[in-house]
Parts: sequence; structure tokens; C-alpha cells
Amino acid sequence: MVDLAHAEALQGRAAEAPRQVVVDGRELLARSRLPAEVRSVTHRALALALRGLDRPQEAVREARRSASTASRAGLTDREAEARLTLSLCLFHCGQGHPAVEQIERARELATGTTALLVAAQHGILLARLGRLEEAQTR
Repeated sequence: MVDLAHAEALQGRAAEAPRQVVVDGRELLARSRLPAEVRSVTHRALALALRGLDRPQEAVREARRSASTASRAGLTDREAEARLTLSLCLFHCGQGHPAVEQIERARELATGTTALLVAAQHGILLARLGRLEEAQTR
């Protein structure tokens, strides 16, 4: 549980201290036998930090790792969170269609407050892509 709390704290600090999150996240991932949830959350924290550092291709790779780790472990809410982040990273790379695909996958998986966040971000993404009518229905 200590490692999970550490990984979640990294996510929370990704915007304010992205360089340190990258260092700390890579250190955490270097540990052996981390539970899948800790790995998934840490990869997502790295994706958020790398996106903030304007390293979008690396951010996409980390977000993909987060999503695949969560998917393999059956962690549907973590997978939804990871796919939301992946969508944002893909959009940052100019890949609008794949970004929409990922956020739609996140929407299928998300529950509770994650579902609300995904729905809001889905609408924002569609609006940014010029699909205003569709965005208003989200």
C-alpha cells in the first residue's frame, strides 16, 4: 500500500514538479515485484509529467504502458484513467482520431467520478476538434 500511495502522490505532483516526478517514477518502477496497480499508476504519473515537459511521444508511450498494465490486471478504473491520459497525450501529438478512440474506450470502462471526468474531457476534445454539435451531447 505504501508504494500505491507513493505512485498516487506522483500523479498529484506531475503538474507542479514534472522533472522530479520523472526521476521518482523511474526509481519506483525499477523496484522488483511491484503490483500491477502501482505500475499502472506510476506509468500514468510519468505520462502526465512528460506531457507537462512537452515530451509528447514519451508521454504517449508511458500512457500506453499504464493502460496495458491496467488492462492485463483487470483494473478497469485504472485503465479508464490511463486511456483518458493517453487521449490527451495523443491529442497533444496532433493525433485527433486516435485520441477520440482512446477517450471512447475510457468512457466504456469508467465508473463514478472517473466517468464524469471522462465525459467532460470527451466533450472538450470533440470541441477542440471542431465537432461542436457532437461535443454538446457529451
